Amino acid sequence: MRASLPPRGELPPHGTIDIWVVPLSSSTEESAELDNVLSSDERRRGTHFRFVRDAARFRQCRAALRIGLSRYLDQPASELVFTTGVFGKPRLAGESRLRFNLAHSEDLAVMAFTTIGEVGIDLEAVTQTEIPIESIATAFFTPEEAALVRQQRTMDAQARTFFRLWTRKEAVLKAAGYGLSSPLDSIDVTSGNLTSVRTGLDADIDSRWRVEDIELGLDFIGAVAGPAHDWQIRQWPRSNQMVWKETLWGKNPMTTEEQPCQGCCHSW
Repeated sequence: MRASLPPRGELPPHGTIDIWVVPLSSSTEESAELDNVLSSDERRRGTHFRFVRDAARFRQCRAALRIGLSRYLDQPASELVFTTGVFGKPRLAGESRLRFNLAHSEDLAVMAFTTIGEVGIDLEAVTQTEIPIESIATAFFTPEEAALVRQQRTMDAQARTFFRLWTRKEAVLKAAGYGLSSPLDSIDVTSGNLTSVRTGLDADIDSRWRVEDIELGLDFIGAVAGPAHDWQIRQWPRSNQMVWKETLWGKNPMTTEEQPCQGCCHSW
């Protein structure tokens, strides 16, 4: 994992998906400091959560996305404008080649940035072991996937297999632009890293994708999906302070690398 952020004003290299891993906190003070980069709509949405911690994480998550995009584009985070696809997937307004996707679970967020085409990313905390894993897999996964979950000998192995399949499926469906508007069993992710999304509408618009797992430690499982050709992953560090310093864009010309870090170290 890299120890600094990507160079300012440089898009991800050709054939590369950049993944940022950003810890979130439930601190209302920390999230309030980031409100200056959010749009009025994002600030309004941040008030609609039942729990304060969820509101704080939402605002930090959206701020981190804007900060990441602003670094690649060398533009103020607060001035970025988004539009959405038919099924709600956000993208930058205008003609930028930069594509992105975002996911968060509990106190962690992951973001994918690339110029290779559409991208999808998903993340799940492996602490949700009280959910009825087998019944959900039987109801919503393909028969092959559900069987793979049932074959695991321990509850921990079942949970990790379930969430591995879930994140791979969501990452592909998000890359394809459907999200959960397309049924989870329209895709099978048990056999290798290449898969097709079956829309059930027209074989001509079924799409082919490559999906890769993301290494996030024992508590989280993640996956990223992109076009079905060769690409590599660059993963950036788990340091929210390193990311939050980017809010100084336009106020302080120094880059994160020039400012020593003091004390450092579900979504469309």
